[in-house]
Amino acid sequence: MGKVFISILTFVERKIFIQFIGVEILGLNGLFSNILQILSIADLGLSVAMGYSYYEPIAHKNTEKIAALTRFYSKLYNVISAMIFLTGMLLLPFLKYVININKSMQNLYVYYILYLINIAVSYLLVYSATLLAADQKGYIVNSLMTMTSTIRIIVQIVIVIVYKNYSIYLFVAIGTTLLNNILLYNKSRFMYPYIKNKEISLTHKDKGDILLNLKSVFIYKVSGTLLNSVDTILISSMIGTAIVGYYANYQMIVMYITQFVGVLFSAVTAGVGNYVYTESNERRYELFDSLLLVSFWLSATASAGVLCLSSDFIGLWLGKDYVLGIGVSMAIAFNLFFVISMQPVFVFREAVGLYQKTKWIMLIAAAINLVLSVVLGKKYGLSGIIIATIIARLITYFWYEPRLLYKMIFGKKAGIFFVKYFTNVFVTIVCIVSLELVLRPFVCSNLLVFIIKIFIVILFVSFIYIILNYRKPSFKWVLTKLKYIFKREKG
Repeated sequence: MGKVFISILTFVERKIFIQFIGVEILGLNGLFSNILQILSIADLGLSVAMGYSYYEPIAHKNTEKIAALTRFYSKLYNVISAMIFLTGMLLLPFLKYVININKSMQNLYVYYILYLINIAVSYLLVYSATLLAADQKGYIVNSLMTMTSTIRIIVQIVIVIVYKNYSIYLFVAIGTTLLNNILLYNKSRFMYPYIKNKEISLTHKDKGDILLNLKSVFIYKVSGTLLNSVDTILISSMIGTAIVGYYANYQMIVMYITQFVGVLFSAVTAGVGNYVYTESNERRYELFDSLLLVSFWLSATASAGVLCLSSDFIGLWLGKDYVLGIGVSMAIAFNLFFVISMQPVFVFREAVGLYQKTKWIMLIAAAINLVLSVVLGKKYGLSGIIIATIIARLITYFWYEPRLLYKMIFGKKAGIFFVKYFTNVFVTIVCIVSLELVLRPFVCSNLLVFIIKIFIVILFVSFIYIILNYRKPSFKWVLTKLKYIFKREKG
């Protein structure tokens, strides 16, 4: 319920932000977010490598190794925070080349520096969250984040209405980021008192192993960040920063969908890490196949919802002036399908640390995306830039990572994955076309009609997936898990 409450609050805050501060500053906010996300590659993918290195000592209750790892990572994160801030400051003279709005650059520099400070302080003490998540206690991280996010959003809403000041808005973000990390730090030291031991250090071999894995994760994460963040920068410089603001509203919808899905799958990542070390190839594959069914089900529902309902939602939420064309909705929906449907592959990749084998394919994808985004962006605008990202993914790691995973972890050929994948693409297209025909006559004039449409999408896609999968072992696994969750909630 906390996530739902935060989502509702955020949508209210966004509407108020646009009304009192404007869509251009919203676009600027989105642009800064993506520029600084690229800077955040300075963490070298450390959070992923860190979580992976914790799995074995946690499984064997090796408290000395956990304490040594925590001390090592705390020092690294302090260095990373400083690196991000200094590198960000060096980019100040180049902002004028990517910002495309009629505002004083002096004010924009102040906004940028405040945003940069928020990103830099987010790395202080953050290692505590990774330790808790690796120990399958991510719910603690989520609870504290929900609390601090609620405080932040409510205070920011008041600031926007009363002062209409973006600088104070950013100061509030900095304060709540620090508060969240301090609370996580104190919680981890309470739950794992042995990490206070500063006498224990990692051996040279352990440090060497971590840095070797870190090098591979770094290349992979750099490429992934460039792949995901360069689009907004190109949209701002080629089309306009204000368009980034319009697109940011659709991205916000997609962000909450992917966050919801991410919470579901991240909850099992640590468990998968332990599973790989203790179970046979066949048992690993059974778990993967079950997660794959869940991902296809969710991706079909989400992409159908975005394509059929996003324009209705934007119209009700912000007004018809903020609705983008159907081509943009189609590109966003297809991209969302890909991201969600590949979650089981990503979960297993992170759990078993396959970055040394996959690091270069993401770099190739990022390079292809950059070239295609410029070419298709000039010809097709915003839709072309989004489509370029989809194409870059499809011709690179979409086919490479599953083949690697099936061979190394399951001892199988990946052909079965691609058959299932394209079968589900077809099923999703059938669902979307059918839903478009059913929903088109209903004019979305109020919230009640919109909610009815949501239920129609969810029930229709669920009905199709139940009919197609109810006899399969993977469906029975999902049903068992759902029954367990419901019993736990009641108990």
